[in-house]
Amino acid sequence: MITTIEVSLLRGGCDLVVDVKRVRYISLIRLEGGESILSIPYAELTVDPDLIAGFVTAVIIFANTPIRTIRKAAYDILIEVGKTVLVLLVVD
Repeated sequence: MITTIEVSLLRGGCDLVVDVKRVRYISLIRLEGGESILSIPYAELTVDPDLIAGFVTAVIIFANTPIRTIRKAAYDILIEVGKTVLVLLVVD
């Protein structure tokens, strides 16, 4: 049984371990074009997950510095950027 998720798998390291019980949403997004490849909700969100994915994709594409985490009052968005995809993990 999986109980934790190791974030930063795309770079081959492990910067953060997340308790699976805290995961609310997982998304894979193609960097070129921003299309959603995979979208898995694990819990109901107060915000539309597609809006979160679109916002984070825009920020990543236009930011001059790498962003790894966006903290909100109700949840955190963990971000991992690969060569062709963007991985979002929304956790409590």
